[in-house]
Amino acid sequence: MNTSRHRFAFFTALFLAPVFSVTVLADTVQLPELPSFTDDDFLSGIPVVLTATRLAQPLSEAPAAMTVIDREMINASGARDVAHLFRLVPGFMVSQDNGHMPIVAYHGLTSEYVNRLQVLVDGRSVYSPLFGGADWSNLPLVLDDIERIEVIRGPNAASYGSNSFLSVINIITRHASETTGQFFRATRGSNGIKNGVYRFGDSTQNADYRLTLASHGDSGLVTRADDHRIHNLRGRADMQLSERDTLLLQTGISKGMREIDSMSLNAVEDRKILMQFEQVRWQHQIGANDALSVQFFHTLEDTDEVFDVTIQPPLGRIIRNASNRAERFDLEVQHTLQLSPQARLVWGGGLRQDSAQGPQIFNTNPATMQTGNNRKFYNKVFRSFANIETRLRTDLTLNTGAMLEKSTLAATALSPRIGANYFITPQQSVRLIYSQATRTPSLNEARSNYRIPVEGPPSFITTVWVGNPQLKVEKITSYELGYHANLNRQRTVLDIKAYHEHLRDLITVEGNSVSDPSDLLDRKHFVYDNLTDADITGLEIALDIRPTRHTRFVLSHSSNKIKSTNPNISSAKLAQSSPKHITSLLAIARLPGGFNSSISYYSVSKSNGLGSGDGVKRYKTANLRLAYPFTWGSARGEISWVYENLGGDYKNWRQDNTMTAQHYVSIFLYLD
Repeated sequence: MNTSRHRFAFFTALFLAPVFSVTVLADTVQLPELPSFTDDDFLSGIPVVLTATRLAQPLSEAPAAMTVIDREMINASGARDVAHLFRLVPGFMVSQDNGHMPIVAYHGLTSEYVNRLQVLVDGRSVYSPLFGGADWSNLPLVLDDIERIEVIRGPNAASYGSNSFLSVINIITRHASETTGQFFRATRGSNGIKNGVYRFGDSTQNADYRLTLASHGDSGLVTRADDHRIHNLRGRADMQLSERDTLLLQTGISKGMREIDSMSLNAVEDRKILMQFEQVRWQHQIGANDALSVQFFHTLEDTDEVFDVTIQPPLGRIIRNASNRAERFDLEVQHTLQLSPQARLVWGGGLRQDSAQGPQIFNTNPATMQTGNNRKFYNKVFRSFANIETRLRTDLTLNTGAMLEKSTLAATALSPRIGANYFITPQQSVRLIYSQATRTPSLNEARSNYRIPVEGPPSFITTVWVGNPQLKVEKITSYELGYHANLNRQRTVLDIKAYHEHLRDLITVEGNSVSDPSDLLDRKHFVYDNLTDADITGLEIALDIRPTRHTRFVLSHSSNKIKSTNPNISSAKLAQSSPKHITSLLAIARLPGGFNSSISYYSVSKSNGLGSGDGVKRYKTANLRLAYPFTWGSARGEISWVYENLGGDYKNWRQDNTMTAQHYVSIFLYLD
C-alpha cells in the first residue's frame, strides 16, 4: 500500500509541477501558441445542445442539467472505450462486470444490466430490446469518430419516451465533411492491449462520406478469464439533395468474441457476438424556421453462447444455452416550427417494433420440454411527443412538453415535463424543473422463462428465472433546482444541481425466489416483480475552468442519499447501491516543448451493486497521459503514452474484479 501511495504521489507531482509552472514559464520559455481567449470568444463558445428538448438551445437555457463531453476531453481522458468517458459526468458510476462488460450507472439501484438509461447514437436508440441498457463494448463506434457527447442528468421521457428514466446519453458523431482524408491509429500495451483504426473520407459535389474500420481487445482482468477481440466496420454519408433537402445514411457492423467464465459451472466458454445497424434520416427545410425530419433505423443483436459441461454426480450433463437474437425497427417523424417571435414548437410521433428470441431464455427449444409454440416475442410501441419553448421575457424561458406512449408490454403512459430558466444576469441562470418518466419492462423481464436441461439420471429441468407478464411500468417523479454560470471573465463554467427523485414500482429480481421442489439443482427460481420503491436526494457540482491559454480543469462531484424499500433486500444494501460520493477531475495542460499532458482522477465511495454486484470498499484511481503532436511532410500526427490505475490495485462491482495498473502507447497519423 505504501508503494502504491508513493507511486501515486510521484506521478501526481510529475504532472502537477509543470501544470502549475506554466504561467511562470510563459515569461521565459517560448510556449506553443494556442488561440487567445477574449470575453467575446468565450461567450460565443457557449455550447448549443440538441438533446434536452429536440430544439437547438444554448446550454444555459436547456430545461435539464447537462454535461457536454467535447473532443478535447475525449482526447485528454486517455479512455480506450466510450463507457469510461462517463467518469467525467457528475453522479455517474463506471465499473465492470468483467474485463469487457462496462457498467455505466446513474443514481444506483441497478444490476449489471443498466436499463434505466437511454443511450442514443446520432439520435438512434441503442437500448437493447432483450435485456435493456446498452452493450457498450460491442457498439460499432470508435472514439475518433465522435464529435461530442451530450448527457442529460435526469429523466427525459418527455423527449425520448420510456426508458429515458434516469438519464439520456446522446453520442454525436462527426459530420463526414470533417473527416476527409486518411486516418490511421495503432495502439499497443500491456495486458494484451491491441487496437487499430483506419478511416477514409472523401467528398463529391453533393455528398461527403467516410468508412471506418477498427479492431480492439485485451486480456481482460488478471483475476478472470475474459479476453475479448471485437472488429468494427462503420460507414456514413451526408448528402445535399437540394437547397432544402439533406440525407444522412449510416450503417455499421460489429463482430467478435468474448471469453465468459461461469463461476457456477466452473467453466469458460467463448461468446460470439454480432451487432449491426442501418439508419437513414431525411431533413427538409420547409421555410426559414420550419423543418421536417423523417428517420428510420434497424438494429440487430445476435449472441451465440453455449456451455456444455458435465458436473459430477448427483447432477450430470448441463447444456446452458444463452444464445439470443433481438431486433428493432423504428420510424419517427418530427416537425419543428416557429410559432411566433417568442415561441418554438417541436412535435412528432413514431412507431417501433422490438423482437427477441432465445432457445432457453424464452423456453422455445424442444429440448427444454416446453409446451408452447412461441419462438419470437414482440413489443410494439406507438409514441407521440411535443415540446413548446416560450420566451416569456428576455430573462425568462419556459419549456413545456410531454410524451404519450402505448406499448404491447405496458399500459398507456404519459410523461410530462415543465422547466423554467431565469437569467439573474446575462451570464447566470437558475432553472426549476418538474418531470415524470416511465420505464417499460424489457422483453426479458416480461416474457422470459429461462430453463436449462440437466441429463441425469435423474434428468430434470432447472429454471433460472421467469418473466412476469403482469409487470407495471416503473415510475419516477423528479424535482430539480439548478444554477448555471458562464463566467467569461474568469473563464469558468459552473453548474449546480439539487434534486429529489421519487421512484415507484421498480422491477427487481434479486431475492425474489419461488420454491420449486422439482428443480434438484437449487429447488427454486427467481421471478421479476415491481418490488422496489425509493426516494433519492442529492447534489451535483460541475466546474470547467481555463485559468490560462494552456490549461483546463474539469471537476465534478456528486453526493446522494437513497431511502429505499424492498421485501427481499435490506435497506442498507439498497442505500449503498449508489456510492454516496463520487468525485472526478480531468486536468489538461500544454507543456513546454510542444507536449500535451493530462491527468484524470476518479474517487468512488463504498458501494454494493445489485445483481452480480458485491460490496466493495471506497477506491481511488488515476490515469496519466503524455502526448506529442508532430508533422511529417503533409501529414499530421500524435504519439501518446497512457498509464492507467497509477494509484494501485482496487476492486469494483465484484470481489473477484481486481483492477491493476496497465499502460499503452498510441500513435495516429492523419493525411488530408
